Amino acid sequence: MMVKRLTIIGLLVLLAGCLSEKPVSVSKISQSGSLGAPQFIRDMWITDIYGGVGNFAYGGVQGCCASASVGMGVPTAIEGSWESGWGGGYWAEEWKRRWKPEWGNYEDVYDKKWYRIDGEIDSELAKQKIDTMNRYYKNHKANPVMQVLVDGPKVMLLYRYICNSERPQNDCTVRDNADPNGWVKPAPYSKYGNIMSVVLYEGIGETSDKPFEG
Repeated sequence: MMVKRLTIIGLLVLLAGCLSEKPVSVSKISQSGSLGAPQFIRDMWITDIYGGVGNFAYGGVQGCCASASVGMGVPTAIEGSWESGWGGGYWAEEWKRRWKPEWGNYEDVYDKKWYRIDGEIDSELAKQKIDTMNRYYKNHKANPVMQVLVDGPKVMLLYRYICNSERPQNDCTVRDNADPNGWVKPAPYSKYGNIMSVVLYEGIGETSDKPFEG
């Protein structure tokens, strides 16, 4: 009887330990944008290792970035759809209002395409890259951001920090041997090299000349 009681107690302790494990957010800000021409991100879901799902679909984007407060853990999957141009309805009119002559003819410049992606993310490698980025600076503290960037069929998931050395409160000193694998690079849209990032996922989506069914 005593052995049975001890066994039950042990199981309860283990169960309590499992239940007490809480999801850990590696970022509390999520963004999406494009690396080139306007794109309309219709659906974009990132799943993390805890089963949490973040929505990165912010509609019409050009450049970086539309932003929202969405906490995410280490990512493990990406699924979404987007299209070249500006969508329809409100966004079509909005992009027409924003349009600049140097971008070309508003009506003719884009060959309309639709894209979608459904891929797995190596969460172990993503965690290593996130840990590297978090320890990259010796003293600088900032809010890390997770970003989805599209460019035609290409889609990227970045984890990034900003450190502007011109601001006196920022110490952008990099730790010794902070990035032995060479993962940390300036974000592709960073004009001054002060936005550093690691690539958690990079893939090429399926392309269609018409909207996908379903």
